[in-house]
Amino acid sequence: MSNKKTLLLVIIVIAAAFGVGLAIGYKAGPSKNTAVEEGSSVRKGSAALTHPLIECDVGENPAQKREIAYFKSELDLLTRNLEARLGVSKVAVYFRDLHNGPWVGSKQDLALASPLRYKLALSLACLKEGEKNLTFFDRKITYTGKESSYDDFWPLPRGFRMKPGEYTVGDLVERALENNDPVAADILDEYVDKKLLESVFTDLSISSGDPFVSEVAMTPEILSRFFRLLYNASYLTKKMSETTLTIMSENIYKDALVAGAPRGTTVSHNFSINRTKEDDDNSDLWQVYDAGIIYYPGFPYVLAVMTQGSDPKTQIKAIAEVSGFIYGKVEKHVKTKGGAM
Repeated sequence: MSNKKTLLLVIIVIAAAFGVGLAIGYKAGPSKNTAVEEGSSVRKGSAALTHPLIECDVGENPAQKREIAYFKSELDLLTRNLEARLGVSKVAVYFRDLHNGPWVGSKQDLALASPLRYKLALSLACLKEGEKNLTFFDRKITYTGKESSYDDFWPLPRGFRMKPGEYTVGDLVERALENNDPVAADILDEYVDKKLLESVFTDLSISSGDPFVSEVAMTPEILSRFFRLLYNASYLTKKMSETTLTIMSENIYKDALVAGAPRGTTVSHNFSINRTKEDDDNSDLWQVYDAGIIYYPGFPYVLAVMTQGSDPKTQIKAIAEVSGFIYGKVEKHVKTKGGAM
């Protein structure tokens, strides 16, 4: 493993030593500060991957969450084309500008079984607990499984797969975020206090289904909330948010979202693939997701793409095409308009 776990602990210790408190937290309603214009944000000085908020209406204010209409029809056309051309049964997309909140989606309210939601929630629960308890990341867990515990379809190189031995909670969180490691997430699921996990879903206003079932259906908009909270440093401290996004920017999986952006673009993301069975003929049904922040220079945005179909390779290709389309639209807007969408 890399030394990022050590970095994570050092940051927590430094934050505690200098009295850095928790961030402002997730607000379900509009700001009551009348000095802040409705639908706008006032931000602190930005770090590399975060842009902490002083005040923000992050609820359902239509002025802030207005839909971007100008490429909505093109995005709908693209998703229909991908479904027909690649044979992907469902492609759901949610894009949001992280500067001032306008969004665009295609089937953004479509709910699919999403273990990615659960993996991100587990990781956030551990990170939140680590802010309160500096020894939490050092707690050791013995893994007795084998590399064969990984399903053959999971795109995790054998050199990155967990081997029997002793791991810290910090190791497992890092593996879940950087390696998209499902076994690490499963171990955390067995170890983490379910009250911590429940608090994450409550704080993020996620109430759909049983929070302790990993494959509860979820929409791409809800997946995007995890990344918005990290970018805004509104759930974890600024330092912890920055470190978490740094780990996710070193994600080993470079297809899907990353493949749609130019080489060298920073993408803090997490990937997931899930196999279920069709009800009628018991054939394989795949859910492939990728969600994260694409750091277009000066104009970062969050993008979540969820797919369902019979061939994960074509679904990964579909996600890459959506990512490339969105990046192109952002680039065109920045070069022609220069300002916010």
